[in-house]
Amino acid sequence: MRSYNDPRIVYIRHEENAGLFVRRAESLKYATGVYTAVLDSDDFWVSDKKLEEQVAFLEANTDHVVVGTGALLISETGGATGETHYKNTDDSIRNNILIRNQFVHSSILMRTQALKKTAGYQPTLAEDLELILQLGTLGKFATISGPHTAHRVHENSLNDHGIKMARAVDAIVATHAPKYPHAFSARIFSKLRILRSYLK
Repeated sequence: MRSYNDPRIVYIRHEENAGLFVRRAESLKYATGVYTAVLDSDDFWVSDKKLEEQVAFLEANTDHVVVGTGALLISETGGATGETHYKNTDDSIRNNILIRNQFVHSSILMRTQALKKTAGYQPTLAEDLELILQLGTLGKFATISGPHTAHRVHENSLNDHGIKMARAVDAIVATHAPKYPHAFSARIFSKLRILRSYLK
């Protein structure tokens, strides 16, 4: 980072590891541009056109507040293991997002103005989904085609079928379901996810 001689780049280093949520929540205070992008430390952007295409989309679609991308799935060692496909349009994303998060966190570009109107990240697992659902009350969603982001999957980390994660997602769905389509079926699916976690 220090190799860049650009006054727009601000490098913020913390000597203490305060944990993921604390640093996520804190990071939003530093967002001052028109758009805010997220890149988790174990993921990376595959395409050098990612931000360019996303900015162009948001410039052309002023009613949208979040735009994501497709994603490659990679292993802990960096080998490709598959590809994740999501819905592209606002209607299709809203119809599915309570059942399955339609965004890889490291893929999203958000309007900072809308981001500042939310309560930010909340102290829960799946805090990225929770934030996106907040943003969805302020504008539309979209995903641009193509795997512009690489998402690393850790074998030993909690996944969507972990009991703690399933309970966290259930609470998030319960909070936001009234604002999204198919609320009743999403609540049932969420309860079934918890049940499956106990049976695994």
